[in-house]
Amino acid sequence: MNAEILWSNIVDRAQPDEHLAFVTAVVARLAAEFDNTGQLPDPLKFHVSQRMNAGPELALHPIGEVGAKLVIMADLLADKKLYGRFHVAASNFVDVQREDIAAGRIVPPEPGLLLSYDGLPALVIGGDGKRLVLKMDGFERALVGLTADVPGLWDRVLRAGGTKVEEAQEAEAKVRNRNEVGQRRHDGALRRAKLQERQERNGPIGQLGLTLPAATFLPTPMVGGLGPVSGDDLLLVPIQGRKETPGAYPPRKIVDRLRAGLAVQAILADCGLRALLGDRTRARDELQKALPRTSAHLRDIGTGHLVVWTEFDNVEQVEHWAKAKYAGHPKIRNLNAIPLDGELAPVTILSRALSHAERIVVAYDRAEREPPEQAASIIAEAYAESPHTNLGLDDLFQIAVLGNINPLTFWPRSHDDHALPFEAARIAGRVQAGAKVTVPPHIQDIFREALTDGPSRDQPDSDASIVVALRRLVQAMADLIGPDKLLRALSDSAGTDQHLVVARKTRKVSVTSDD
Repeated sequence: MNAEILWSNIVDRAQPDEHLAFVTAVVARLAAEFDNTGQLPDPLKFHVSQRMNAGPELALHPIGEVGAKLVIMADLLADKKLYGRFHVAASNFVDVQREDIAAGRIVPPEPGLLLSYDGLPALVIGGDGKRLVLKMDGFERALVGLTADVPGLWDRVLRAGGTKVEEAQEAEAKVRNRNEVGQRRHDGALRRAKLQERQERNGPIGQLGLTLPAATFLPTPMVGGLGPVSGDDLLLVPIQGRKETPGAYPPRKIVDRLRAGLAVQAILADCGLRALLGDRTRARDELQKALPRTSAHLRDIGTGHLVVWTEFDNVEQVEHWAKAKYAGHPKIRNLNAIPLDGELAPVTILSRALSHAERIVVAYDRAEREPPEQAASIIAEAYAESPHTNLGLDDLFQIAVLGNINPLTFWPRSHDDHALPFEAARIAGRVQAGAKVTVPPHIQDIFREALTDGPSRDQPDSDASIVVALRRLVQAMADLIGPDKLLRALSDSAGTDQHLVVARKTRKVSVTSDD
């Protein structure tokens, strides 16, 4: 038996539990190699037989920088609580290359296995047996034709706006004839499904950043397939990377970071408002006014990020801090006369930032599947429609400090020469929050200048305002660390490639090399 026949037999004849055990073993092997060496073997050669070096040898080529994701995937597959939610389906797999697309060539499908998590595609292994490829990262340049059911996939496709031509009229008729009770049940099921997806993003599987491809079920067979694959059996994952607009694609992980920052600030504001007002209900209502949507899920997100983002270990510590902050505050009977801007301002600015970032990322997702001209139009329209496109420098500095992002990712047009000041502000914000942070040499230069020099007389007003803003931020950071301690560390690392590390909570500064 040669490698091609062996691989076909694994895909076509093995049982679903055997498929899952096979993929689990492959992922564990790759994860172990990456843990030990820091890189993935290319190819990974292995024997399927239990006996060492028995039978044909298979060669697996991981595609892309997926080592860290495979380590996470191996841990998830090893978790008995999550293992039952993974599923492997037999597939027809096409490794599509750009030259094939340009030439209009139809590449014959090869046997493949698709690993999914509750219907969410996570990993595909496919090929002719002589050369197997492993893909994650959105299955770029891949066509996956399903020859077996993937539990939960169709529900996800429907929620994502997928269509099924032969059932469209029937579905529309059901919607028209649905009574009020049925409509409520339908809406409730949709809300529960969306809640489940939010929980997944913030749970263990969210670490992988999996997304559902924009999928269409086609009524025509896959030409050159191993068998009749048509209708409901064919999942087309669109070719990625058609966007040809200037600038980098803003990754969703930046949106997730903004959301985490908003969630942390919501917890700080909630505890602060309760301590200030002495009224839990009023505090909740005031906080909700500053948020774009319900804040219920934000508390869970914020609680999980407190340790990474702040000097607090839990919400109880935040509550004690807030009570101590307002311990000597005079009691005002008229709650409406109490100024709340100080507690709500961080939540307000990050709410606006998140709303804008989500709109832009959605536009890029749409544009990615369009020709270049249409893509540029979609992205430009999103910026034009966002009410928070034209934020001033003060707001952008606040987003950098509070949101732990460089705002140029989503506000690139009028401030594209301010990348370093924004990055310096982001790092200063981490120090102020009490989080651990590493300061690279080029940001140390900015801190050094801000602590020793004022704005030059020949600078334009806009540049002078940036210097003043930075000077205030860096001075506030230095006051927390200790001005002499920060200047001494900056002096010790000057002219070297050494980094400064500011410790969590204590803000103790140490100098370290970037090895």
